[in-house]
Amino acid sequence: KVVTSAQWSPNGRYVVYGTEEEKLYFYDFEERRELNQMNFTKMVTGISWNLNENKLVVTTRAGEIEYISEPIVMITDADAPHITSSRKAFQPIVDDDDDDEDLVDDKMFLDHEADDLGLDDEDDVESIKEERPKSIQRFVPAPIKKIRPFQPNQTPEKDFKLFLDYTNIGMIVKRLESDGTSNIDVLCHDRSAAKPQHFFNNMNFDKGRISEHGSLFSSPPTRSQNDWLIQYKTESVLAIAMDARFCYAGLNDRFVYVFSFGGKFVRKFGIVGDIVSISANNSFLMVVYQKQNSEVLEFTLINMNTKKVLCKQEISNLYELKWIQVTDQGVPCLYNSNGELLLHFGHCGYSPTILFKESTLGPNCFSWPIQVDGKSLKYILCKKNIPFPYPSMTPFMEPVDLIETINFEGDTENNPKLLTDEIFLDELKWRKENGLIDDDEDEIEDLEAIVDKGIIETIQSSMIKNKTKRVLDLCSFLHTEKSFNVACRLAHHYNKGYLIDKINSIKDFKLSQMESSESEDDHEEVNDDEDELVLVESQKENRKPEISESQVESNKNSFVDFLSPQKKRTTLNLEPENSNVIKKTKSQLNPFSSKK
Repeated sequence: KVVTSAQWSPNGRYVVYGTEEEKLYFYDFEERRELNQMNFTKMVTGISWNLNENKLVVTTRAGEIEYISEPIVMITDADAPHITSSRKAFQPIVDDDDDDEDLVDDKMFLDHEADDLGLDDEDDVESIKEERPKSIQRFVPAPIKKIRPFQPNQTPEKDFKLFLDYTNIGMIVKRLESDGTSNIDVLCHDRSAAKPQHFFNNMNFDKGRISEHGSLFSSPPTRSQNDWLIQYKTESVLAIAMDARFCYAGLNDRFVYVFSFGGKFVRKFGIVGDIVSISANNSFLMVVYQKQNSEVLEFTLINMNTKKVLCKQEISNLYELKWIQVTDQGVPCLYNSNGELLLHFGHCGYSPTILFKESTLGPNCFSWPIQVDGKSLKYILCKKNIPFPYPSMTPFMEPVDLIETINFEGDTENNPKLLTDEIFLDELKWRKENGLIDDDEDEIEDLEAIVDKGIIETIQSSMIKNKTKRVLDLCSFLHTEKSFNVACRLAHHYNKGYLIDKINSIKDFKLSQMESSESEDDHEEVNDDEDELVLVESQKENRKPEISESQVESNKNSFVDFLSPQKKRTTLNLEPENSNVIKKTKSQLNPFSSKK
């Protein structure tokens, strides 16, 4: 092909060129692939980009100009067809119907001596100033820096050796030979679990991943011998990952492909940016990518069971991102060049930052993380003065408090303050219902808030200890709808989403129980002429108290046991034909008895 005209894009990534075959080609220089081509009626002679927008102007040998509104098409949908750029009709620069006399400038026949008629002879010549055209300074946008993709847990090359992967399961070591070939060793830390594997790297694998289910490798696309012209037969693999069900591969076509362990294609996800790295664990997929036309990094967390995006958040580009991982609970972890570990709990709702002082390791040491497990970060320490890789690799555990918690007493039985607040609340409600005190809703609500706060603290402590049954039992002690909502937020925060539905069911049962009790109280008919029933405990005699009939009919309600929401509110529906003596046990008459 004979190139007649060529032009770079303002950001320096794309190049457009016209050929003698009356065609226009769009080429991505960074990815080394052709994006699109257009046909013209005449040979292209000139090309010009818009400096601020995705627009292009093309001129042809026929003296025609054409506007292309979107020469570089960004396709992010997997099912979207190939879109051609919108083009306007040809606009001729020279009109063939015009006479030659139209090209003659009329200013050639003007009388230039008449230009001095408007000047005053007495005026100073220096007072006349000619207006100079203002200079137009064009804004040239700086080229966008493309962030280099990386494979997590892969180390740099040293002494012709490098780790393709290093985890708590095992390691994949790649050895380079002087003739350009390489060998790969797959080793497990527990030699009884799997035998070591050694094979010749004839496929030139440059990425690897090891897990308890097997090993996954990827190789770069085939290249020609010419360093300038690189032809890709397939898309290049930028990062790979695997979990208990699938294998994942992030390609430079902005798609993450999902395969089974047998190599069968399952599906693919379209990413709105250039993929930088991916990580997978326990049905969670984390993808880090560079946003379109920007240097900002962003990560997306996907639940592979529901095929839904759990969260999407930007990453600070102040330091270089070195390593990523999503834990088996779905917590994204990111490690940068400044030694900062960023954790995103509750699906990006809580993001603490832990700083590791890598400078304390010494000038001859460096490290990189390999796994976040429980409350610790495991990373590898490499000493530069020891041959690489086996003698210098010393894994150790660095204690890290990954979950910011509050020190609690634990259960309600061991928390005397919480138990005391509950007793005061029950006493206040019992006295109010029996008419011993005036209505004081504010005091009751304040005391309910105090009690719920202590219960919420105990719920949080139980969630940290993974005591699911204890969490549900404590939720049944809550009093207000706001407290139940806080418990649901805690379950979401600690990645225990399966508890949210159970907590909501307890909330609905508790609130409906309270509403039904209040409606029964509103519809009860109370005789104002009768005296109120007062239940008095006999302290001297161990016998059941006797209550008159007039006292029984005036009081229809008894206290509510707020510490056990499974018990319905007790209402005494007494009729005149019943016995004049109401027999109650000691625990039923006194809400503050020792059994409670």
